[in-house]
Amino acid sequence: MRGHLCKKNWYGNKQLRYFELYRYGEIKYYKDLTDYKGSITISRTTRINLVAKGTIKIFCEKKKKEYMLIQPEASVINFAEEKKKGYKYFIDDWVQELRKVIDFLKAKELNSAAEKLDLN
Repeated sequence: MRGHLCKKNWYGNKQLRYFELYRYGEIKYYKDLTDYKGSITISRTTRINLVAKGTIKIFCEKKKKEYMLIQPEASVINFAEEKKKGYKYFIDDWVQELRKVIDFLKAKELNSAAEKLDLN
């Protein structure tokens, strides 16, 4: 899944970023399509908290850091252009996909544990 969201930096400012969500549990974000800025690691225990309308909080266990992701406003991006590109910009779409990734990671761990039991 790909699209633009705003990320709150440690000063509290909103920064528009391009995000890519991967099934294996990583969200990479870029200032533009080529300027890589960082990543957020998702695990089977990651919690997604809705803190306000259009705003979620995710804790990256790998970095021990909290991220605030915000649905961009129409004044910041062109929703029609985003839709043409297949990008997602509604926070609800991101929450739904993030939960799918978390469920996938949980199932993967269960399958791995079951395989270990079969080997013994």
